[in-house]
Amino acid sequence: MADGERGGFSGSLSFILTAAGTAVGLGCIWRFPYLTAEHGGGIFILCYVAILLTLGITLLAVEFAIGRKTGVGVLDAFGKLNPKFGFLGIICVLVCALSQPYFAVLGACITKYGFLYMSGGGEAAAEAGFYATYIASNFEPLLWLLFYIAIAAVIVYFGVQAGIERVCKIVMPIEVFLIAILAIDCLSLPGAWEGLVYFLAPNFDNFTPDAVLEALGQVFYSLSLGLGVMVTFGSYLSKKVNVIKSSCSTAFFTFLVSMLAGALIVPASYLYTNGNPAAVGSGGIFESLPMVFDMMPFGTVTGGAFFVLLALAALTSTIAEFEVIVTALKDRLGFSRLKGVIIMSVYTLILGGFISLGYGALNWIQIGDMYLLEFFDFMSGTILMPLMVFFTCILVAYFVKPKVVLDEMNLKEKGVIRKGMWVMLKFVCPACIAIIFITNIIGMF
Repeated sequence: MADGERGGFSGSLSFILTAAGTAVGLGCIWRFPYLTAEHGGGIFILCYVAILLTLGITLLAVEFAIGRKTGVGVLDAFGKLNPKFGFLGIICVLVCALSQPYFAVLGACITKYGFLYMSGGGEAAAEAGFYATYIASNFEPLLWLLFYIAIAAVIVYFGVQAGIERVCKIVMPIEVFLIAILAIDCLSLPGAWEGLVYFLAPNFDNFTPDAVLEALGQVFYSLSLGLGVMVTFGSYLSKKVNVIKSSCSTAFFTFLVSMLAGALIVPASYLYTNGNPAAVGSGGIFESLPMVFDMMPFGTVTGGAFFVLLALAALTSTIAEFEVIVTALKDRLGFSRLKGVIIMSVYTLILGGFISLGYGALNWIQIGDMYLLEFFDFMSGTILMPLMVFFTCILVAYFVKPKVVLDEMNLKEKGVIRKGMWVMLKFVCPACIAIIFITNIIGMF
């Protein structure tokens, strides 16, 4: 594709698979299972589904519609709707600039595990202290980070249709197939069905008001809301594509993968912890799962398939955030795609390397009780993403007027869906987002 051509998606299905493929990242496969285990199993899932079907689909459709309405990248899209809100584009790019490097660090670690298993070294990963030794080293994580960034850069260089769309159309079905097979394999182990019950059955003893806030935050993560990714993809979207159907389909795919991931990871953690998967936490994929795979027949193959799956999920999220900033550099500064990709790659390598060393040579640098990776995760996920989505709601509901965005969705003037989305944008979404943001801030002290 020439640099002057914006390009676009080849069709509605391609757009859905690309949007779902980039949304189905670490948030769905890594974060959703351990949150569900910690916060009441089935009751947490019900909360998540309720929020996904209301706030989630509404906000996703809004981001798609803003992108298509303006036809530009996220840096300029909000200012085109209302010049007073041009700062939202800067916040979006800032969120991606902060989250992209630490996502790349995680993706590089996952890729290392995938290659380790595929080369027959899975038993080493199951040894106690393997993960801690790896992240505390200085040189090896940087090599894997360089390799991971190079793969992402090549894909983004080829653009939306030839690069990102083509990869996601292949990766998304493979992800669903692999995770379903792995879940079935895990459930064949003795005692694993009790772990599945733990995952699906409502447990009110572990359910607290914080669980509702976690479910709301998980919807943001699983749909990539507030990152500018979906606004950017929307700017490449044909007017012929139905925004509401695309939003519903994307949400369905993310939910499907989240549930399949839970059916794999929670039972596996249940076996590893002798009935208490909530104790595993976010580090379970690197510490407990290799030990569970070591218990399985053909565990090296199973572990290899899992980490390859997770690496693909991480990669699709990485290239989506790459695209946000590369598109911004093209639209605002007139950079060629190649120049934008090179700049973003060098930036990610430098900051990602700095974050990676936060567990090694730079482990003396801590903000509060947070290491560098945890701090960047906190700033992007807890502070900037909710702020971004909140101000998007305020922009659409009170400054641009919902009609402008709802018309872009081709909703009937007096239809029930249109009225419901108007109420969501005007009142429900801003209130819920404000609650989660304020609660997170209070929780810091």
